Amino acid sequence: MAGSGSGAPTIQEKEMYLRLVKQLSDALRRHPHFVRYLEEWAKKGRGMPEFHENLRARMRTMEEFNFVYPVKPPDFIHAYKSGGGRKEYIIIEPHLSEEGLKSHRILLDEFQHSIADNSAVASGPDRWSFIHQFLKQNVTTRRIPEPGWLRRNIGLAPPPKTYVSEGDLDVIALYLDREMTGRGVLTPMVIDPYLNELNAIGAGRLEVVHKVWGAMEVGRRFRDATELDGLLEREAIRPGPTKPPEHPLTFRTSRGKTGIIHR
Repeated sequence: MAGSGSGAPTIQEKEMYLRLVKQLSDALRRHPHFVRYLEEWAKKGRGMPEFHENLRARMRTMEEFNFVYPVKPPDFIHAYKSGGGRKEYIIIEPHLSEEGLKSHRILLDEFQHSIADNSAVASGPDRWSFIHQFLKQNVTTRRIPEPGWLRRNIGLAPPPKTYVSEGDLDVIALYLDREMTGRGVLTPMVIDPYLNELNAIGAGRLEVVHKVWGAMEVGRRFRDATELDGLLEREAIRPGPTKPPEHPLTFRTSRGKTGIIHR
């Protein structure tokens, strides 16, 4: 913890430190994927990041930095630069287990049909209620034996539900929400209030322009430039009578096409 000019921390600094510790403890308790990420990072020997609920202007002048901040839990951002190395923008987000990925693929087709039948809900305030209702109707967190042949064929067996573990359930809900908004893997960046630009820089690589640290390379790699360009263009606000957003997020594809993304 940084201290005052005399070397001893002030009361305000102590209070801020304790507040940060509580915020970090809460984040670790609620989000096991965050714990796993920090454990893997520690194995690399690159120093544990500092957790900050909000970024500060003084961070802009730092030659080296190692900070984690939340965007919208369960998504966090790890901003890192050491010595003469590049500035890294690393997205910390939950991932499905192998079994969870299979369950997600099974549920996705049915979910897309449900969205098509309820298109107004996809962009409305009831989006999460719709997702939870869908999961309640189609998912079980208990492994239930398959019904016998007779029960299946005389109509006594209930409609089958897809098994999803407790650990994967919230992640699948998050993935379905991204499916509804259409943002997919870009979601953590689109909702990050500290970003001004998303720029494709070729070969499936993405660069962000950060309000605090300027240009930073995103740790995620996309399959190729075509996939990344398609994701960016799909997010673009279409020309029309709607008022431009107050804090726009702009993008540039690898082909030089530019646009504005609606947050």
